[in-house]
Amino acid sequence: MSHNSDRCNKKDAKTGGDSSLQAKIDGILFEPEFSTGVLTNIAVATISISGNDVNGKQISLLVPEDAPVGTLSLDKLSGTMIGYTASYQVDNSSDDGGLAVSGFITIAAHDRDTNHIKGSFSFETAPFVVLDGDPAPTYSITEGAFDVTYLDADTDF
Repeated sequence: MSHNSDRCNKKDAKTGGDSSLQAKIDGILFEPEFSTGVLTNIAVATISISGNDVNGKQISLLVPEDAPVGTLSLDKLSGTMIGYTASYQVDNSSDDGGLAVSGFITIAAHDRDTNHIKGSFSFETAPFVVLDGDPAPTYSITEGAFDVTYLDADTDF
């Protein structure tokens, strides 16, 4: 779930507001250099919200285009592209990271006219890949917050 955040940073790509995302990863604050939001229609109309650093560490959230204000639990169906999804990627050069298997995404505000969405999240991951039966790490993503003005992939690129 990588995105080219350099070209999608709302402030750089368009004149407009800033976007931000931050969270604690296993208790350590992660404040990514790049935070973006993009409305896409790959399988269903989905807003992809992500924050990543120059090494590829990334937190990604997917929410439906019409996500209402409220809290939704993330569970084992997370990652199906049906609704709400969260994931964490350690860096560009490894398979370390995982999909949310428990947690929540809360939408505090969503204005579809201005493409602005704000909320919070917390989740626990299960590994993307388990090789040779080796136990893969899991991660705890807590105290997450996002405030994003998202681009529309159909009209803003």
